[in-house]
Amino acid sequence: MSGDVHRIAMPSKKDRLEANGGEIMIGGLGMTEILVILLIVLLLFGARRIPEVAQGLGKGLREFKKAAHDIQKDIQDVGDDEKKTKSNDEKV
Repeated sequence: MSGDVHRIAMPSKKDRLEANGGEIMIGGLGMTEILVILLIVLLLFGARRIPEVAQGLGKGLREFKKAAHDIQKDIQDVGDDEKKTKSNDEKV
């Protein structure tokens, strides 16, 4: 069995649609589930509050992405500084 690689083929989009009865799935949720969730949100918040809630979610998501990007940049900068220090130590 040395060197044998067993690959599992991923089902095609057509196969996935047929398996779901032709229903489009988004992140494991079908259209029916998404419509029910949207209806519940509409009933809970009302039509006037939905844009406010969506705007707040958008701002929160934007801040989260910015913070994640800043942390990633800081980590990369620390790594670059360590590389510079090692190369300077090797020259001396």
